[in-house]
Amino acid sequence: MLGFYLLIDNLLPFLFTAGSGSGVAHGAHIGGFLGGLGVAWGSDQYYQRKSRVRRPEKPPAKFNSLAQICPAVRSGDLAGASDCYLHLENRQQRAQVDSGNVILIGNYLLEQGRHRAALQVFRRFVAERQNDERIDQAYLGAGKAMLRQPRYLTSAYHYFLSALDLAHSETLAAEARRQLRMIEQQQTQAED
Repeated sequence: MLGFYLLIDNLLPFLFTAGSGSGVAHGAHIGGFLGGLGVAWGSDQYYQRKSRVRRPEKPPAKFNSLAQICPAVRSGDLAGASDCYLHLENRQQRAQVDSGNVILIGNYLLEQGRHRAALQVFRRFVAERQNDERIDQAYLGAGKAMLRQPRYLTSAYHYFLSALDLAHSETLAAEARRQLRMIEQQQTQAED
C-alpha cells in the first residue's frame, strides 16, 4: 500500500509537475519514505546481528537444598545465603531449595529491613509452591513485607487473610489475626 501511495500520490505528480514549482512537497514525501525505509532496514540488521551474539549458558544447578547451593546457610551466614538465593535465575533452581530454608531467608530479610527483597522471596514462594505445607508462612511473610508501604495495605490485608485461611498452627493464625486487626485499626484512624 505504501508503495502504491508513493508511486501514485508522490512520484508521478513530482515528475509531471517539476516545472511548475509545486514538487517540493512531493519530493519531501519521497525523501521521508526512503529515509524511513533506510532506518527500518538498518535497525533490522542491527538487531539481527545483536541477537546472533549468544551468551554462554550456565549449567543447571542440581542441588537438593540451599545448604548445597550456598554453604552460607550451614555456617549461619544468612546474609550470604539470602544473596545467593536472590540471585538464582529460574524457577527450577529455586524449586530445588528446601522450602524451610526459603522461609528462613524471607524472615531474615524482614528482620534486616530489606522488605522489597523479602517480598520478592515470599511472592515467588506463593507463586511457585502452591501445594507446599509452608505456604501459610509465605503468605504471612508477604503481608508483613507489604506493611511498610502504605499503598500496599489492601494487598497485605489479603495476604494475611490467606495466611489465616491456610494456617497449619494456631500461633500463625493468631499472628495473622493480629496483623488484620492492626490494618483495620489503621484504616479506621485514617477515616477519622
